[in-house]
This record gives sequence, structure tokens and C-alpha cells, in this order.
Amino acid sequence: MQEFNIHIIVPFRNVRNHIERCLQALLSQQYNLYTVHFLDDCSDDGTSDLIPDDIDYISKKYNPERYGPLKNIWSCLTNNDFEDEDIIAIVDGDDFLIGEYSLQVVNYYHNQGALVTYGQYIDNYGFLGHCHAYSESDFQDLRKADWKASHLKTFRYKVFRELLRQDPSANAFKDNNGDFLTFTGDMALMLPLLEIAGLENTQSCSQVLYCYRRHENNEHATEAQALLQKEAEQCIRSKPPFSRYF
Repeated sequence: MQEFNIHIIVPFRNVRNHIERCLQALLSQQYNLYTVHFLDDCSDDGTSDLIPDDIDYISKKYNPERYGPLKNIWSCLTNNDFEDEDIIAIVDGDDFLIGEYSLQVVNYYHNQGALVTYGQYIDNYGFLGHCHAYSESDFQDLRKADWKASHLKTFRYKVFRELLRQDPSANAFKDNNGDFLTFTGDMALMLPLLEIAGLENTQSCSQVLYCYRRHENNEHATEAQALLQKEAEQCIRSKPPFSRYF
């Protein structure tokens, strides 16, 4: 079985109380070819101080101003020399992978022909996530279908490269004012990737690979934030779909 090179992108802001659990779970992975890219979105609590500088497969970048997670991910994907067949995985800095073999599971599904994978997760209270496989009818209009493509989210870089070809200005990731969305970025990223890959090249993972941590700083933690999240979702769903390429 081919061992793909996996790049794990970890966006975060002010998660000092949680980053070590995230880091240790990444370091424990029983996999040979992976790199971790920590993206600090202008934290002021010293989170980055807890990330080591002396591990060759770990990098960290500090933003002097706040970008938001989606712009951070986009910046990382467009400013690094990733190969088309590399796998990109997204792990939020306040969350963590479950077990030592998560990357092996991801690699297995990509060896089976998947170009995009998603699911499954639990939260830190032990509740199972909402990820399920999209159906053929869902793929007729993914932007009207129930949202199912959550953690752990992975994709081959060539799918993102095609996204850039179809949308060089990254309008899919921006609000009606032309600014990068700061809420619901996972949907803004994954819907285009799913549309470009097509149903046959996507895979819902039934194994629990990821823990989503619920805490007071989640983007939907307050009523006002939940409203902003809903507005962002409506903006994303109203955008035109991407053309299937693969």
C-alpha cells in the first residue's frame, strides 16, 4: 500500500490550555510521512511557546494580525510547495486526533481511491458526531443537503489546486463584502472540494478519528456567535457550485 505524504494544518488562537493535548496526539501517530503546520492566529496567551522548535516535521507560523481559521488555511495551502498527491488534513488546535493510527486510516482510504474524506468524531463529552455519507441525491445539490462533512477532514492537494483554478480570487471563501469568512469555514472549504471531487471520489469514515472539544471559546458558544455562524452558512449555501473535475 502506498504511503502518501500527509500535511496536517492546525489553525488556532488562544488555546494554551488545549494545545499540548493536540500536539501529543499528533506526535504519537504511527505513520512515517507527515508534517504538521501550526498556524497561530495572533494569540496573546503564549500558545506558541508550548510548541517545540526542534522537531523537523513541525513548523509554526505566527500571524501579527488576526486572519481567522479559513484565511489561515488558505494562506498555508497557497504559500507552500505541496505536491498534487499529498494529503491535507485539518485539525483545530483545541481538538485532537483519537488514537495512534488515525493517519494510517486516512492513508488507507486514500489508497482505496478517495480524494476527499470526512468524519467521524466525538466531542469531549463522549457524544458521537453528525458525520454520515452523502447520497447520490445529495450530490445533485450539495448546498441544499444536510451538512455531514465534518472532522476529520482530508483531501488530496490536487483537488484544492483545481479549486484555485476555478476560483483564483477565492470568492468561495469570502462574504458578501469580499472579506474572508470568519465563521463556518469548514463548510466553505469542504463543499467546493466535494463538488470538484464527485461522489465516487469521496469517503465518509465510520471510524472515530477525532475529538472535537466543546468549550466557552467555540465559535458558536454564544447566541450572537451562533447567529453569525448561521449567516455565514446562508452565504456559503447561496454561492454557485463548482464544476466536477475528477
